[in-house]
Amino acid sequence: MGDTKPGNKKHCSRRSFLKKAFFGVAGTAATARLGVWRTYDESIFLSEPGPGYDGDVLKVMSWNVAGWRRRSLPAGEAIGYQQRDISGTFAEALEFIRQEQPHILLTQEDTSGNRGSHFFNAVALLHEEFGHAYYGKLFNYSYFGGLLEGGNYGNAIYSRFPLYDPQMFSFADEISVSPFGNPFTERPELTSLDYPLTFLQDFFVGSKGVVSAGFSWKGRQVFFDNLHLGAGHVDPEREFQFELYINNVFNPTRMRLIGGDFNSPPNSKHHRLYDDGDDHTSDRSIQQAVLRMEELGLEKFVFWPVLGLHDRSFTHGEEYNTFPATDTETLAPRAPERAYDLIFGYAPRRNLEMISYRAMQDVHLSDHAPVIAEFALCNR
Repeated sequence: MGDTKPGNKKHCSRRSFLKKAFFGVAGTAATARLGVWRTYDESIFLSEPGPGYDGDVLKVMSWNVAGWRRRSLPAGEAIGYQQRDISGTFAEALEFIRQEQPHILLTQEDTSGNRGSHFFNAVALLHEEFGHAYYGKLFNYSYFGGLLEGGNYGNAIYSRFPLYDPQMFSFADEISVSPFGNPFTERPELTSLDYPLTFLQDFFVGSKGVVSAGFSWKGRQVFFDNLHLGAGHVDPEREFQFELYINNVFNPTRMRLIGGDFNSPPNSKHHRLYDDGDDHTSDRSIQQAVLRMEELGLEKFVFWPVLGLHDRSFTHGEEYNTFPATDTETLAPRAPERAYDLIFGYAPRRNLEMISYRAMQDVHLSDHAPVIAEFALCNR
C-alpha cells in the first residue's frame, strides 16, 4: 500500500529549490510593507495501519465548511485582523456529521487553527471523531517574517479506516511569480500577469489545491481526491487547475472517489451573472473538465444519473444546488442557486456504482451545502 510511515507527519508539496528561493527573497521584501507572509505548504498525516473497510456500501460526504464561519471568509477574518468564535458552528456541524455517519468526510476551507478563529483546531477534533485524517495547509501564513503565527486553512480527508499514500498539490506551485514566466513550472509560458488576483493570494496567503489519500475497501485500493478550485470569474484558471490535478495527482490505473468545491455551475442553465457578483456567463470550466474525462474514457467515470450529464453539461434540477446556502452579510439561510459542490467516482475496470446522492440544502452552517454520496462495488 505504499511506503508512507504512520503517525503525525508533515509533507511538503513539490516545488524546486530555485522557486522557493525566489519566493523567499520577494516575500521578504513584501513582508516589510504588508506584514503577511506565506509559509510553505505543509500537510499533517494522522493515521495508523490497520484493517480496511469491508462493508458493501461506502458513504462519502464533501463539504466546504467556510472555516466553520457560516459564510465565505471576509478578508479581515481570513488574515486574522478580525476574530470570530467558531466553536458553536462547529458543534452544530459535528452533530449533523454524527447523524449522517459518513465513512469518509472531505472538507474544504477547514483549519487546524488560525488567528481569525482564536486558533480553534477543528482538524484535531474531527481526527478524534473519525480516527484517521490527512490535512493539507493550502493557505498557510504568518506575520512579519514569521514573528507572529497567522494560521491556516485547507482541505482535509477524514476516515473511519486507515489511510495511506497521502499527497498534497498546491496550484500555486505552477503559477509563476515572474511576469516573464518560469521554466520550472508545467506551463512555463504562464506568468503572474495572466492570473494577477490569484498570484497575489498565492504569494501572500496561500493557494487552492488538492489533497489525496488511499484507502482499502474489500481489499481494493481506492483513492480519495479532495479538490478546491478557484473562485469567482476565473474560468481559464479553473480549467488549468483541473488539468494540473489530472497531470499531477490523478492516476488512471487506480479507482478514485473525487469530491470538492469546483466553484463552477455544471448546469449550463446556471451560466449567468449572480447578485453576489459571480459571473458565470461564459464559464465553460466544467465542460472542459468533462472533455478531459472523455480523453481518459468517460465510461470509467461514475456520476449520479439524475445529474443528467449530456453533451459535456448537466441538466440536474434545483435540488442539487449547493451554493450559496447562507447570506454573506446576515448569515441567514438561503436557497442555493448553483451546484458548485460535487462527488463522483472513477473506476478503470468499471466496477463501481453510485447508489445514492444528496445535496443537503436544509443545512445552513456554511455558505456551501454538504453533498453526500453512497457507492458500492460491482463485479464486471
